[in-house]
Amino acid sequence: MNKSLFMVTLGVLTSFLLVAQETKQEDTATSVFEAARKSRLSVNLRFGYEYSTLDNTLSPGQNLSLRTRIGFETAKYQDTKLFVQSQLVNNLIEEHTFTGGGDVSRDGIGDVDGMRIHQAYLENTSLHKTLVRAGRQEIILDDARLIGNIGWRQFAQSFDGALLTNTCVDNVVLSLAWVDSINTINNTTVDLKNLGIINAKYSSDLINLSLFSYLLDAKTGNRDSITYGTRADGNVGLFDYDITLAQQEDFANGNGHNGYMTNYYGGGNVGQFHIGAGYSRISGARGTNGAFDTLFSTAHKFNGWADQFLATNGGGLTAGLQDSYIDVTTKVMDTVVLLRYHSFRTTEDGPGATHSGDYGDELDLMLKRSFKIADSNSFDLIIQFALYNETNQNGGTNPTADEFLTSIRMQYTF
Repeated sequence: MNKSLFMVTLGVLTSFLLVAQETKQEDTATSVFEAARKSRLSVNLRFGYEYSTLDNTLSPGQNLSLRTRIGFETAKYQDTKLFVQSQLVNNLIEEHTFTGGGDVSRDGIGDVDGMRIHQAYLENTSLHKTLVRAGRQEIILDDARLIGNIGWRQFAQSFDGALLTNTCVDNVVLSLAWVDSINTINNTTVDLKNLGIINAKYSSDLINLSLFSYLLDAKTGNRDSITYGTRADGNVGLFDYDITLAQQEDFANGNGHNGYMTNYYGGGNVGQFHIGAGYSRISGARGTNGAFDTLFSTAHKFNGWADQFLATNGGGLTAGLQDSYIDVTTKVMDTVVLLRYHSFRTTEDGPGATHSGDYGDELDLMLKRSFKIADSNSFDLIIQFALYNETNQNGGTNPTADEFLTSIRMQYTF
């Protein structure tokens, strides 16, 4: 932990809070100076704790961290405003390994410390029913299965580029984006030739229907691909559903991309409970074709909170993945309680497969509660438990391992 940086953060934060108490933002300004004078400051504090123990030769890992985000948003001048948000993560306890460092004798946890500008963009709304953002920004599309901010990690993900959102057609949101670099959860930057994003979403009372195409042209490696497909989700009476179909093919200098992903979920309300079931299938490597790449998704949200299958981002899960799961959700004393069971197996079985058959199963539990403190202040608490059990089938070829994981997030926004 950088203690001097931590103390500076507290000092700056205290000063900003004193200013923010008296700062009000109006909708528009008549000059750049007035837009700056009417700026609004926002602060978000999030404590995170995570404990992980894997069935391996390493000691358990744990992390206690504080993430501080300070945002600065100007008033609008000629339909344009500026938003800048810094992101500082201090690891108060850092007893784990992570990408690029940490204690290599302990299990890995994906939270690193450091500071960077998380978002910094100009936003313009002068075109009819059109919003344009240029600069560094979070982009979350649909359920974040392919494009997301990885918001569970303390260093969330953001994109450098331009985003256009248009609502000229009734009930349709068209999102177009061009991205040239990704700011990762490891406090690193991945430079791209470009990532083209096309997403059109139609919404009605019964269905939300998205059509998407994501064109990735990386600077190095063989990751270039075009991913296209559709997602439909919605509610019909007491029943809800969520279906995604995606295909991936070669693009630019890519070679060997011919994968697919399908996600199905259905559920319904039974008294005080919501009961649902789902099935996800992600293709692995077959012959000269590589595994399906879930691109820049919020992978922690899917396929179990023990994070055994994060390699789907980047197309690294060569044996593929089938995830069959059921879940039950209810509310107890204003606290959301979710219990989910997963059964995991490969998609690419038979001779030549890196692993064939069952991976294992996992039991997940989440507790979530929000507290409204004032009109603009809120406190959110999320606790996740994950118990993963590896099958002994096929011996040492199974890339997963038994794991118990506890994660806590406490967030205060004002």
